[in-house]
Amino acid sequence: MKPFEQKTYTEYVKCPEGQHIARLVGLIDMGTQEIVWQGETKLKKKLYLQYEVYPEGEDGQVETDKEGKFFLIGQDFTSNLSDKGKLLPFINSWRGKPLEAADFPFDFSRMIGKYCLMTVVHNKSKDGTKTYANINGISPVPKKLAQNSAGESILPLSSTQAFFFDLDADNWANMTSFFETRLWDGIRGKIMASPEFQARDGIKPKVDEQDENDSVPF
Repeated sequence: MKPFEQKTYTEYVKCPEGQHIARLVGLIDMGTQEIVWQGETKLKKKLYLQYEVYPEGEDGQVETDKEGKFFLIGQDFTSNLSDKGKLLPFINSWRGKPLEAADFPFDFSRMIGKYCLMTVVHNKSKDGTKTYANINGISPVPKKLAQNSAGESILPLSSTQAFFFDLDADNWANMTSFFETRLWDGIRGKIMASPEFQARDGIKPKVDEQDENDSVPF
């Protein structure tokens, strides 16, 4: 085995803190993941939500990163709508009203491409060496921010094609394309470790297991 090179952490430009308009551009089925909580290992099906965020600068224009791209921010959840879970209150807050019996079974894929008003905060890693931009709240976009006086949409135009990576998809060829072109090493490695992924075949991308910059900080 070759000696390991020293890995350095690059402090990328983070999405600014505050309330910003955002749009769900990625719904990612992570399959069953091992979760360690208080020393106990459990198996949970996980779902990752990725948003494109449009913070407004002092000039009234949408801020972007150093490459001129919109900021991306995400969060993973256990894939169920239990009253004790975090996903159900998150959806209810986004909708501005609770899901009712008539809304079930709830197809979350219908939320792809939908806008929201998101609160973003910055949190330090446990050792204090890294800073992450995290979702701290979500709600519907107020009408005054979504439409002008003529009723026309004034929401930012997305630069990202919204997608749904589904481990249960019938059209697996489409999923392989998303997997190889739209997902990053950190989340690809987690998905590849899931039994749902291993039950399928046709995707064997190279994953840099040492790369910590792309890891999901949740």
